[in-house]
Amino acid sequence: MQQWEYFRKKDLSDFELAELGNKGWELVAATPCTGVLYIFKRPRNIPQSNNSNSQSSQTTPEKEWSMQDLFPGIQITQ
Repeated sequence: MQQWEYFRKKDLSDFELAELGNKGWELVAATPCTGVLYIFKRPRNIPQSNNSNSQSSQTTPEKEWSMQDLFPGIQITQ
């Protein structure tokens, strides 16, 4: 059964949102309150091999997110 870890943070910049996406966090809700509260999730227990000398850690691998990944259906003009 898939397990998730969750993260909440208020009032993020576009840069901070992109950084969280690159670290594997998926935006699942944004709620207006005193500012905007963002709620993220990512799968738990996904192995990442970054150093053979380190102990086996269970973390989510980083992903490079494109604008299409972040905003499906967006049309980018240049």
